[in-house]
Amino acid sequence: MITDYSPRFKDSPKRMPGKRGPGQKMTIGEVFWKLSGVLVICTTLIGLAGSFWFSWKIRTGLDDLSREQERRKSLQQISMTLQEDEKRLFDQKRIEKVAAAELELYVPSQKYIGGGITVRVPKP
Repeated sequence: MITDYSPRFKDSPKRMPGKRGPGQKMTIGEVFWKLSGVLVICTTLIGLAGSFWFSWKIRTGLDDLSREQERRKSLQQISMTLQEDEKRLFDQKRIEKVAAAELELYVPSQKYIGGGITVRVPKP
């Protein structure tokens, strides 16, 4: 009955034992390939760690840049407001009005200046 089944259920040949025993050394080719594999794995891990670090630094740098641009924009708005206030405060008519109201200083008229009389002071 067992022989009636398909060939895939037949017994497979036994595995052959390895060439080297537990005390035998590796050949130079085996050492080279193992070291190459370790080198590739280490290089890959270092590359991944470096790329994560660089992406983190770029992301934090861009965040800082956007924060500073927002700060610059708000400072420019404050500067424009202060410049407008400066122009308004240093307006000649406003200065005369404040001086007249608070300090009782008035723009001199011709009759207080001397009525148009020119006085020349001789030079020594």
